[in-house]
Amino acid sequence: MDQFDHAILQIVQEDSSRGYEAIAEQVGLSASAVRRRLVNLKRSGVIVAERAIVDPSRIGVTLIVSVTLAKEDTPTYRRFKVKFAGVPEIAQCYIVTGQADFILVAHLSKMEDYEAWLDEHLLCEPVIKRVKTNVVYSRVKFETAISTGRATES
Repeated sequence: MDQFDHAILQIVQEDSSRGYEAIAEQVGLSASAVRRRLVNLKRSGVIVAERAIVDPSRIGVTLIVSVTLAKEDTPTYRRFKVKFAGVPEIAQCYIVTGQADFILVAHLSKMEDYEAWLDEHLLCEPVIKRVKTNVVYSRVKFETAISTGRATES
C-alpha cells in the first residue's frame, strides 16, 4: 500500500458512498485509478465490507459484558468464540488480557430483555466463572474508521 491507498482508505472510511470522481479529486488521481485501487483493496481483504452505521441508542440499549472463564484451555476458548459469534445480539467480541477473558458488546431492544438473554447465553454455562455487565447510558466517541498510520494530504 502506498500513500494514495492510505489516503483513499481514510476517505472511504468517512463516507463510502463518495464517488470515484470526488475521491480522485481529493487524492490527486484519476477516477479510474481510484476505482482500480478500491477493487484491489477489496480483493486483498483490506476493505472487508461497506455498511450503514446505525445509532444503537435509537433502537435499544448497549451493554458491555466481561466474561471470565473458570477453565482456560484451547477447546473452551474455541467453543466460546463460536458460541459468541453466533449470538445475534453480540455486535463485537474480543478475547482480552487482564481480569476477563472475553469482552462482549451487545445490543438489546430494551433492558427488560437482559435477564432472559443473560440466562440463555451466559449463566447456563458452568465454565463461566463471572459475568460483569456495564450499561452504556451515553456515548462520548464512536469511530469505525481505523487510522492507516499515514496522514492524508489534500
